[in-house]
Amino acid sequence: METVYPTQSCDLAHKKIKNVYGIHYSTLENIVKKQNKRIRLLPPYREHLSQAFARYFMRVGLPQDIMLEGY
Repeated sequence: METVYPTQSCDLAHKKIKNVYGIHYSTLENIVKKQNKRIRLLPPYREHLSQAFARYFMRVGLPQDIMLEGY
């Protein structure tokens, strides 16, 4: 499997992290094995994305709960 790192010429998309979904690890492994290429974020962008998700997911006391599918 080839790892591709985005460059300035890569089309990037802004995604909202409002909807949270779970997937079994074995299912994820099967999906990854079928892919020829995958895009990966380099640090510090990877850390920035994980911190943004953590700030959203671990918020306390806001009026609307996060709905998790299947839980």
